[in-house]
Amino acid sequence: MVLAGTERMMVVDSTGRVAWHTTYPTFGDAGGDAVPACGVFSSDGSELWAFIPVLGPYADENWVDDAERWVVRMSDWQITGRAESRYRGITDIITSPDGSRLGFAYFDGHHADGIWTAWHDNVESTPVRGGWFPLDVSPDGRHWLGGTWHDIVVGDFAGSAIRLNEDGQWDHWEFTPGACFLDPKQVLVAGRHDDEKNRHLLFRTDTLEPIGHIAYPAQFPDEQKCGFVRGHGDGTWLTMHIPGYERPEEGRLCRWATC
Repeated sequence: MVLAGTERMMVVDSTGRVAWHTTYPTFGDAGGDAVPACGVFSSDGSELWAFIPVLGPYADENWVDDAERWVVRMSDWQITGRAESRYRGITDIITSPDGSRLGFAYFDGHHADGIWTAWHDNVESTPVRGGWFPLDVSPDGRHWLGGTWHDIVVGDFAGSAIRLNEDGQWDHWEFTPGACFLDPKQVLVAGRHDDEKNRHLLFRTDTLEPIGHIAYPAQFPDEQKCGFVRGHGDGTWLTMHIPGYERPEEGRLCRWATC
């Protein structure tokens, strides 16, 4: 497990032992843009891919200005690749099932810019800007899922993409970053209508035509409000409901399947 805090990133093994760690300057704002730290393991478990906050390039700059991209070999915890990312405010990073692509996004306070990257051992990359936060990759690795607060997009790595709100049909809906592939053919999206009705909606991957909405059991009325959804690629998904910041210990994590 990789954990990233305000001053330190660490990898903890199955026994709870800290296998690797690094420290960095306390991250904060760079010109109003957050510069957090985050990391993810490669699909074969051989590498840790991480974004590490760094100070500005000038000696008199005493604030975090950027995040470096690191590749850490897990067999001996050596850093085998290191480069400037030149992207501030990096959010979660995700990988395709075969580990050949890594997606990350940043928000600079003015616009969202989704980045899909072919990232190799030498950390060379070719950013493809789409204007959406990358949210998920389909289990078969063919499609990516992106979104903003007002739109959801499904694309393939050949370059084509379909927008959910192309015709304005969903103008009165807001979408959270909660969206995922249930399986290669279905996308689950957490949305809220102007009349404050929350819905978890199902769409076809190839056309983004609506299939219907998820009706949760009556004893779980708050699941519709969950902005957090994560798909397993096998038709099941997770929701997490937290009643409030004051009572995080009362949170509920559930795994669901359609029937």
